[in-house]
Amino acid sequence: MVQKQPFTNHTNKTIYVGNVGVPPGSTREVDMSMAPSPTMSEDAPQDVTTLDDSPVAVLRQGSVKDITGALVDLPDADLAELKALEVADTRPRITLVAAIEQELLRRGSMADAVADMEARIAGMDLAALEVEARQVAERPELLQVVQDAIDAALAAEPAATGGDSGQS
Repeated sequence: MVQKQPFTNHTNKTIYVGNVGVPPGSTREVDMSMAPSPTMSEDAPQDVTTLDDSPVAVLRQGSVKDITGALVDLPDADLAELKALEVADTRPRITLVAAIEQELLRRGSMADAVADMEARIAGMDLAALEVEARQVAERPELLQVVQDAIDAALAAEPAATGGDSGQS
């Protein structure tokens, strides 16, 4: 005989335990050997309010279109959390997972591009840096790298001249 125990669904989606549907916020008698992960069981320690109210959890409640539009503004940690939650979902939204992976690739490519730019402009004089700035004007991350190098070159310029203009 199967021993049944109460199972409370603390998520915002219906969970099926065996052939028993447990709506959000409800408790049903179920065969606990078929219960999902321990984090969803009533006996497991959890911080459900924090999880459900977190920015990532709130974002996940939106449509794929809305979430995809917000990916570029998410910090790296939130983006990774969003991907992990979506992949772990019983019905992951494949197009959303693909969009998250695309954003992660874009961020990795941008980090590589910034590193390449830093290596390329190392040792350039002010005139060459200004030419480089015009060439990358449409790419804000790269423009910032060049602008930082220009600022450093301008700050070093008075030191290089020694500040002696009044010799006799």
